[in-house]
Amino acid sequence: MRRLLAILALGFLVLLAGCGGTAVDDAALNESAEYDWNTTAAVTVTAEGSEYRTVYTLDEESEVQLSIRDELLGRQPVPISAVQFRYENGTVANASALTVEERNKRTVVEFPVEAGQFAYTARSSSRSLMIPVMTNRTHEVILPEGMRISVPVFGGADPGDYETEIRDDRVHLTWSSVEAERISIDYYQERDLLLFAGLLGLLVLVSGGGIAYYRSQIQRLEEERTAAGLDFDEE
Repeated sequence: MRRLLAILALGFLVLLAGCGGTAVDDAALNESAEYDWNTTAAVTVTAEGSEYRTVYTLDEESEVQLSIRDELLGRQPVPISAVQFRYENGTVANASALTVEERNKRTVVEFPVEAGQFAYTARSSSRSLMIPVMTNRTHEVILPEGMRISVPVFGGADPGDYETEIRDDRVHLTWSSVEAERISIDYYQERDLLLFAGLLGLLVLVSGGGIAYYRSQIQRLEEERTAAGLDFDEE
C-alpha cells in the first residue's frame, strides 16, 4: 500500500509540473534587459540576485535548445525572458526576430540568421546557479558582487575544470570547454561563514554548559547518597 501511495504521489507531482503552464511566456520574452555584448567567451553568464543573464555567440547554428534535467521530474524546459538578438552589424532586435517555443520538454529558440549573438534572462536561486549548456565551447560565469566559492561544502562548481579570477569584487569562472549538460555553481558571502562559525560556537557553548550541568547534578546525587550512608560504587 505504501508503495502504491508513493507511486500515486509521484504521478501527482508530475501532473502538477505538466499543468503548471508553459516555459514560453510571450510577455516575459518581450521584457527589457541590458546585456553586455562585448564578450570574449562563447557563452557569458552574469548572475545578479535571483536571476542570471546569458549572452551566447552563435557558431553557424540555426537554433538552440534549453533544458535542465531534474532528478525527480526528468528533463524540464528552461523558462526564459527578455530575449534579444544582436546582428553582426550591431543592430539589436527583440523577441519578434526569433521563434521561441516549447518542444519535447525543451525551450527551443530559432535564430533569424546563423551569425550574431543571442541573449536571454532566467531565474535562479540567490546562492546557486544551474545553467544549461548550449555548446562545448568557452564559458565564463560572473558571480554577484561579494560572492565566493573557494570553501568546500559552502561553495563549488561542476564541472570542475575551471579557472577563477576576482575582478571588482566579483568571481569570474572560466571553462575552456564544457562537455556536461549543465553547469552547477554554489556560492556564499564571507559573512555567511562568520554567521555559521558564530552559530557553531554558540552550539558548542550551550552543549558544554548542558554537559557541565549534567555532571554537577550527578556529583550532587553521589554526595547525597554518601552523606546518607548508602553503598556507593565508584565505577
